[in-house]
Amino acid sequence: MAKPTKYVFVTGGVLSGLGKGITAASI
Repeated sequence: MAKPTKYVFVTGGVLSGLGKGITAASI
């Protein structure tokens, strides 16, 4: 099993990307 921290970084990166995409679409 991989380290939980790895999933934290991956999930954070995905959420950050989606957040930026939504923000850009809103503007």
